[in-house]
Amino acid sequence: MEKEKVDYIFNHHSHLMTFKEKVAWKHWSTDYKIENGDYESSEQRERRRRLSYKTGWLTDDKEMLALLDDGIEVFKRRIAERIYKEEKVEFNNCPQCGKLTRTPKAKQCRYCGHDWH
Repeated sequence: MEKEKVDYIFNHHSHLMTFKEKVAWKHWSTDYKIENGDYESSEQRERRRRLSYKTGWLTDDKEMLALLDDGIEVFKRRIAERIYKEEKVEFNNCPQCGKLTRTPKAKQCRYCGHDWH
């Protein structure tokens, strides 16, 4: 599945993720924000990390963390493929050029400008 379709499904149909997928995604995004945040010291970063474990934003569940073992792009692709197969997600494509629109309810193509309101 192309990255554009993966992003479309992940951005607009993430409510269809399983509980384990949601926990793994929450863990990854929280960890990313902690690692790339603008902290004045590593002590502040570690304090934020400990708090995130206490409040449930980070997990140490090996089964859920195993979903992230192959990297975030593979994780997102697997989720998108599963959702597409199980939920029969339909893509909103431009009737003129056939390219994928920005959102499921879009009525104007961002590529060719065609408007079908």
